Amino acid sequence: MTPAELQALHNHVPAPQRVPNPGGDDRTLLYGWDVDGRTHHVYLRDGEVHQVIYRPSHILRPDDYQIIHYAVGEEIDVGRIVPDKRVAPEACDLDFCKALKDMRINMTFAPYGRTRAYDPDERFVGHVFEDGTAPTP
Repeated sequence: MTPAELQALHNHVPAPQRVPNPGGDDRTLLYGWDVDGRTHHVYLRDGEVHQVIYRPSHILRPDDYQIIHYAVGEEIDVGRIVPDKRVAPEACDLDFCKALKDMRINMTFAPYGRTRAYDPDERFVGHVFEDGTAPTP
């Protein structure tokens, strides 16, 4: 490699990785928490992947949520899609997690069965936000 090639390599910015869209029915794809106690919810709704980070995770009153981050589709940074603490395996989509793993994105899973109020018959775990401002009832 020449000095110019080495410099070109140092200046090279890899193309952003796209968030995989598994298709199918609307549902939660990834659900977990970060070390700051914020909830991370990635879900498929109306054919688009949504990512929302909010706090706190345990309240039921929509007006009390603080949305930290909301992104849809191409706006989602795939390198930061997985929370830095844990994800709940029973609330995650197998195909979506496989696609992330294929991209060398690793997840730390909580022990199975620790997700509060998990209902396997519900499509979504956590709150679904219409436009990044308020949860959808």
